[in-house]
Amino acid sequence: MLAARLGYERDALIERLLATLADQQQFPPHSHFPAGPEYPMVASAVPLRRWLTQAFDLFVCQLTDPGAPAHAVHERFRRIGVVHARAGRSLESLRSGYQLATTAVWRCLQSATTELRLPAGVLGVWLAAAFEFLDSLCERSVLGYRQGSSPLRGWRQRLLDTILWPEHHPAWLLGQLAAAGNWPVPQHVVAVAVRVTPGVPLPGTSGLPACVLGDLRRAPGVLLCPAPLDERVRAALVDAFAGHTIAIGCPVRLVDAAASLRWATRCLELTDGGVIERRPVLDCAEHRALLWLHAEPLLRKQLGHSVLAPLLEQAPHTRRILAETLLAWLETRGSAPALAAQLGKHAQTVRYRLRRLHEIFGSDLEDAERCFEIYLVLRASMPLWEGGQAEELVSQPGRSGTRREAASGAR
Repeated sequence: MLAARLGYERDALIERLLATLADQQQFPPHSHFPAGPEYPMVASAVPLRRWLTQAFDLFVCQLTDPGAPAHAVHERFRRIGVVHARAGRSLESLRSGYQLATTAVWRCLQSATTELRLPAGVLGVWLAAAFEFLDSLCERSVLGYRQGSSPLRGWRQRLLDTILWPEHHPAWLLGQLAAAGNWPVPQHVVAVAVRVTPGVPLPGTSGLPACVLGDLRRAPGVLLCPAPLDERVRAALVDAFAGHTIAIGCPVRLVDAAASLRWATRCLELTDGGVIERRPVLDCAEHRALLWLHAEPLLRKQLGHSVLAPLLEQAPHTRRILAETLLAWLETRGSAPALAAQLGKHAQTVRYRLRRLHEIFGSDLEDAERCFEIYLVLRASMPLWEGGQAEELVSQPGRSGTRREAASGAR
């Protein structure tokens, strides 16, 4: 009943609103919004009156069908914000126009409920729905205003933020920003982390391939590319960032873009510890196992304290050579002669080391699950030990225990 009454009042309400906007110099009563090359979604000129009529019809429709499609109306009101900014008007004047519309709708609803003798509670429900609807339109117009008043590059960076941290942005924002930035939304992406070399100039993001989103103000710098990574795009990135270090993440779905960036960033960090060899271009796909093993450093340390306790009690030199032998044995379960050939040691030396390992680990080396845990921790820890970070596991708070010097016998 109320929805039908609102439909009857529609034209009169819109005329009063247009007149009020014109009086307040918000928009002329027959505003037209031209197209522009910077915003390809802005179509041919459309009168403001028609857009307001379509928005009103959508609101009335949603009173009885909340799932009624709203994308077309939302897009038109985003365009209003774009043109408002390009006309040199202030954001406050745009918001003021919505305040006027809110007042006009409030008076219309109040009059309708009074004439229909509806309970006051009904008015409250309809007012809440109207204000929520107007707020959604205002959000789209504010977005358009910012798109119209900022350089396109800034909005591509905002799009990058929206993809990498979707929990901080409304769901509809990605599509709007992608349209404003003329960036086709891919189903899969790959992130690239850029470590800047001091003193070496960085390229501007405007010089990168058009499909690449970038923000080099961060540390490390961030790039996002459609996946699979085209060879030409890869070559362009390698050339653009010559003299710096880039880590290319693994391809993922768009919604998992942050994971690809996390892996790429972790890949750079692992080069600092000597876990991954330093190279100008690092590819996470080549280091998946190491990235997985080092994904939770604190958990790895705790597991290391648990499963490598007998080894950690040894002196540094003994610990290193026993760990090297144990890792080779766990990987191959080879005989002493085979391990000796692999390690470049005498077979008798390897036999002694194996006996020593069985002495200090005891039945742990007969337990398949325990052996698997030992193997994982050794794979993760050995590169760190070789890089001089052996004490990260040895210095466990609260663990006493002595280190037995066995260097002389371990050879």
